[in-house]
Amino acid sequence: MTNSQQLTIIRQGSQVWNQWRMTNANIGIDLSYANLAGLDLREINLTNAQLVSTNLRNVDLSGANCRGANLLDANLTNANLRNANLISANLVSATLKHANLSFADCRGVSLPNAALDCADCEAADFQNANLSGTECKRCNFRRANLSGVSLWSANLKGACLYEAQLSSKTNFSNVTWGNTVLPNGKVGDFKQSLNYKNA
Repeated sequence: MTNSQQLTIIRQGSQVWNQWRMTNANIGIDLSYANLAGLDLREINLTNAQLVSTNLRNVDLSGANCRGANLLDANLTNANLRNANLISANLVSATLKHANLSFADCRGVSLPNAALDCADCEAADFQNANLSGTECKRCNFRRANLSGVSLWSANLKGACLYEAQLSSKTNFSNVTWGNTVLPNGKVGDFKQSLNYKNA
């Protein structure tokens, strides 16, 4: 449930919000179901915030600290998350279509059943993240770190994995392929017996 006082403060922008958080460090943040669409929230501190089903469409969250935030079912369509800290954030069933996650720190993030269609994830760090069942059609993972990532049953049709960093623990089981750009620059489908070193 949205905290009305916190909603009023965050709508005043990142500087006011961050100052308020510094002096109220022990107060839990709950902006679930709030409509924050279109706000400029660059470099905002949303660590461990409750943002369940929050409307963050077209929001500028570049450089934001969202570590440990609960963004379950949030709408981040066309949001700018460039250089954001999303370590261990919960983005299960979130919508991130056309979002910019380039250079974001997404280590350990939970993205099962989320929508990353047409998102820009260039050079983002997804180490040990869970993208099981995630829709990643035409998503740009160029130079992204996908070491230890679970992409089980993800949809990678038209996605770009060029120069992406994989590991033996990157899980491509049951992935949907089609016109996917592979790490070596070739266009095609990974075989079921994927050898990541030669992909």
